[in-house]
Amino acid sequence: MLSISPDLEKYLWKYWVLIIVIDYERDPLMRLTRLFLLKNKLEVKEKHLKFLVYNRSLAKFEDTVNSPFSWNKGLWLLGLDGKLKDYSNNRNLLSNLFKIIDNHIFSKDDLSRKRTMKLSSR
Repeated sequence: MLSISPDLEKYLWKYWVLIIVIDYERDPLMRLTRLFLLKNKLEVKEKHLKFLVYNRSLAKFEDTVNSPFSWNKGLWLLGLDGKLKDYSNNRNLLSNLFKIIDNHIFSKDDLSRKRTMKLSSR
């Protein structure tokens, strides 16, 4: 399981998080991912999906994302619970993204209960 940094913790139980890890800004995977998200912006909104970019060449990356394993270049999908649901070092994750989310959807009661627990633990 990922050790969630405060930067990512704010998305717990509210959003799915699609993280792209790149080495440079003009990475071809970045272009493909942005095109995919633009093309599917309605579904992205309906599925409560946030898109985050982490550039490994920036020192801030190591400070922002804590992980017990090495962050490889590619696409990482974190669920509402903050756990890793899928990873791909190419665009394959994009073709199954919405299917993966639909197969992990929590019931509204589960989400309400989790959000209430999260708020009461503050």
